[in-house]
Amino acid sequence: MQEEIDRLRALIGPDEVSYTTLQADLAASSADARVREQELGDLRGRVLLLERRLRRSERRNVVVAQCLRIQRGVMRQVRRWFGAARR
Repeated sequence: MQEEIDRLRALIGPDEVSYTTLQADLAASSADARVREQELGDLRGRVLLLERRLRRSERRNVVVAQCLRIQRGVMRQVRRWFGAARR
């Protein structure tokens, strides 16, 4: 008898309590999905901001490295000129 009831339930589908439970689960899942999408958007924004800061830092590092190379070259020239003048 129970097998026949189970078979008929499978053919008919969920009952009203199960349908209400499914609706509640769907609403909760939808709300959770919206929250997760908001968090994802916030994280994407932070990643973009960090990437922009990284690019700026890399450009500054290149400029500083060039300035240091130029400074070393100038110091070498100054040492040569004044070193030759002292002798």
